[in-house]
Amino acid sequence: MRIVHLADLHLGIRVYGFSLLDDQKHILNQILEKIEQIGPQAVLICGDVYDKAQPSSTAVSLLDDFFRRLLQCGCEVLVIPGNHDSAERLAFGAAIFRHQGLHIAGPFAGRPEIVTLQDAAGEVDFVLLPFLRPAVVRPFAGNEDINTAAAAVKFALSQIDYRPGRRYVLLAHQFAVAGGSLPQQSESEMIYAGGIESVDISLFEPFSYVALGHLHKPQRMGQNHIRYAGSPLKYSFSESKPDKILLQIDLPGTGDAICTEHPLRPLHDLRVLRGAFADLMAEGAQLLSADDRTRFDYLKVVLTDDDVLVDPLPNLRQYYPHIMQMQLEKAGHDPIEVAQEIDGDDLISTTPGEMFARFYSSRTGKEFRQEDVKILQRLEIKGSSELQGAEQ
Repeated sequence: MRIVHLADLHLGIRVYGFSLLDDQKHILNQILEKIEQIGPQAVLICGDVYDKAQPSSTAVSLLDDFFRRLLQCGCEVLVIPGNHDSAERLAFGAAIFRHQGLHIAGPFAGRPEIVTLQDAAGEVDFVLLPFLRPAVVRPFAGNEDINTAAAAVKFALSQIDYRPGRRYVLLAHQFAVAGGSLPQQSESEMIYAGGIESVDISLFEPFSYVALGHLHKPQRMGQNHIRYAGSPLKYSFSESKPDKILLQIDLPGTGDAICTEHPLRPLHDLRVLRGAFADLMAEGAQLLSADDRTRFDYLKVVLTDDDVLVDPLPNLRQYYPHIMQMQLEKAGHDPIEVAQEIDGDDLISTTPGEMFARFYSSRTGKEFRQEDVKILQRLEIKGSSELQGAEQ
């Protein structure tokens, strides 16, 4: 059976204030072209379909069009929610869509949903495991002690009636480790915080292939058949070097899965540009003269000048309009985030908590950590609509 493994689309994301919707439209079109060439029987999307629980209307429309075109390719589409998604919202209409070949897992309800597909070698059971936190699993576990993500996943997978000789494929959205070895992470993901978040790959022993989402760098975890597909676009400068891929899996009737990587090319790359101000200006003028589209890449500019520079950003933006961050290397300061305005649609779909996290990051230059999120969840933050008539 031929499968395409995707994850972490993060539709609707804004990176350092820049909307990437046009970039996401471009990469989804490219993915669809490759899927038509590859001809898979199933496409797996392993969580973080949206970038936030209440996505903007433009992000919803983009996903709707992507699903429609995927189904026109004649493949089954299997989707699980990630930690950025609202499982309830993502699974709206799932019972209706299932008859069209679109299988969307809802919130965990005691055991994973299973979708069975068939090829020439027989049946394959796809186990759809949404992102699990211990608190979600605990109500179904009776007297079992569920205090870690590993315990939650172990309980969920124990509810499957495995049959010898049958092929099983797992879709999961968790932080996997291989015997204590940590995976490669990037700045755009939630920072790993202690062993409570980790799930060891030993729990995945019954599966012929494990399709993981959650981490944005494509990588294998301990064994060739346990993989993170990675995000289709770069969402932080720590991802600026490796290229993104579409992952093709060929699952034989017996034996090991065969993994093939197909490169993806973004509309605009995301990279670090380093050099002296005068040199970068001269290079920018040459790019403009040559109509070189790389000048529209999303950039972190690191200036190496010894001299004091007076407001270099407006000058650089003549040639590099998508500068996201700027850093003066000799000054030893943290990068300066060059934020864009939030559009109205994005503002409406932003929760008060997300707004506070964005404000915190813009003022401190630091990403929100897991422990910060937990503190924020204990606070009551009122949205502006709840404050009408009050002094703000």
